[in-house]
Amino acid sequence: MQAHSTSAVPLFGWRHVHVPALIAYGALLLLVIWQFRYLPFADFNEWTYQAFITRTLLDGTGSAVFYLREYPVPYVTSQAVMTALNFLTDPVTAGRWTVTLYLAAAAVVARRFVVANRLRPELAYPALLVGIVCNSSFWSGYLNYQCGLLVLMAYLSIPSAQRRQPWVVCLVSLAAFACHGFCLLAFGVMAGMQALIGSWRERLAFAAAMLPAAALTLWYLLAKSNDAMPALHAPVSHGDLRFLAYKFYTLSKAGPYQNFMIGDRTDLNRWPVLFWLGCLANLVISVLLLVWQYRALRRPAAEADDLQALRWAAISLGLACLVAPATAMQIVNPGERLLYPQLLLVFVLCLRQTGSPSEAGGRSLPGLGAVAVLMVSLASLVSLVVATEREGYQAVRPDVFGQAQQGYTERFYWHRPYQFLAMQDHMMARYAGHQRPDMPITFTTSLIGMMPTDPPITRPTP
Repeated sequence: MQAHSTSAVPLFGWRHVHVPALIAYGALLLLVIWQFRYLPFADFNEWTYQAFITRTLLDGTGSAVFYLREYPVPYVTSQAVMTALNFLTDPVTAGRWTVTLYLAAAAVVARRFVVANRLRPELAYPALLVGIVCNSSFWSGYLNYQCGLLVLMAYLSIPSAQRRQPWVVCLVSLAAFACHGFCLLAFGVMAGMQALIGSWRERLAFAAAMLPAAALTLWYLLAKSNDAMPALHAPVSHGDLRFLAYKFYTLSKAGPYQNFMIGDRTDLNRWPVLFWLGCLANLVISVLLLVWQYRALRRPAAEADDLQALRWAAISLGLACLVAPATAMQIVNPGERLLYPQLLLVFVLCLRQTGSPSEAGGRSLPGLGAVAVLMVSLASLVSLVVATEREGYQAVRPDVFGQAQQGYTERFYWHRPYQFLAMQDHMMARYAGHQRPDMPITFTTSLIGMMPTDPPITRPTP
């Protein structure tokens, strides 16, 4: 069988016209990571603070306000990496290195994913950058979840025969657990479908291999405490007529446009043309993703068993996305957490090369469309840089989130990049003064627990 190799085509030929846009996006993103005073990744700055707390608890200098939990937690990957780096450098630099290491790992895994599955690079790389690596969840600061997506990509890059090995299933399931519970769930569906099309022996081996991760998950669910985390409000009611529109909006968030809110201003206030073109681009991408979903899920049954298993896994995850409520288990939009693993399967099924590289090279229109998608993504990043330079690092008012539930247009695809400014300032002041951190944490689904205090400790607003 003839091997497919991207080296047969010049680097900057029609099939590789996306490469300069990818390089420009990566270079500007690294500039933002290393030059901005505050990392613009919303919730990630809270995890940076929690990693600093973890380091102080491990070295004995921590506050009595916090403690390490005594049960396994499936949201620890980035926190563990940053905690280790906190022993080598300051907390903010540890956060910068953690995001940089994530991007480096994503580049390696993405290349392996494309080559192993023989995907069309001119479409696959832009799709992976926009829809997986630097997607909406990345800009919301969900780095643990993003690491879980890399685990799933790495798993799907392994030959089918190896994916069925019990030791592989066991190791990958434990890695997925350490990243995010929904990544573990998605992996269980992927690997479980492969076991179902095999023999009874394979099914029993799969069940046995999943036991350690299942036991840790059960332990966590029985032991966890959400402390004083405030109740979440669902954007729309489950079963409401607006629910389908909400699901379509969720799919469109896999598009290239991100709307960064600084202070009380979004792109609609700053650059209306960019806002409307960005929203249009996301809507176009959502339609394209629906077309890819249809093409991927209607493939004929006369094909390899591993592709059939991936198709059934994609169908299962897609249905779960559709029926998942707007909030569940202190998680906003759990359907979105299942969407991105499902899109990985759609990419595998739909973007496979069917001819030789030279034959595929003539199809320039899809490649140019992918470049357009990258340019919208790059424009969003440029908007963040320019707006930050002009307006400074401004957090969003505390009441903005409640108002957003009313569905204001300017908050389509919004992110609040600097919502934890006070937390980072507190962290760096305590680090510089060798003092114990005591600002309350927001997210209590981590390794860190918080003792009740009298009177309660309050967090200063930015």
